[in-house]
Amino acid sequence: MDSVFFWLSKVIWLLISPDNLLVFLVVISLVLLLRGTYKYAKILMSFVAFIMVVILFCPVGQWFLHPLEVQFPVNPKLPGTIDGIIVLSGAENPYLSAMWEQ
Repeated sequence: MDSVFFWLSKVIWLLISPDNLLVFLVVISLVLLLRGTYKYAKILMSFVAFIMVVILFCPVGQWFLHPLEVQFPVNPKLPGTIDGIIVLSGAENPYLSAMWEQ
């Protein structure tokens, strides 16, 4: 894991991660305020505030996950012989499990 690609991917993800990106935009707008460019600072802060309100009040994560959830059949018919089973684990939500009949 000492390759350049590994370290470069970590640094780039630090910069473009959605939560960090919002923080960087707030810092940039603060710098713009301190420099006296109020017009651009107000535009940038309005954009960041709008994005934060959308994330706060809308189920944005579920909107992105829904196409993945409906892409695969819920209870597919299994073949006669099974060579192996891969178990993926994660958080379970009883409400969603009942909704997807799983």
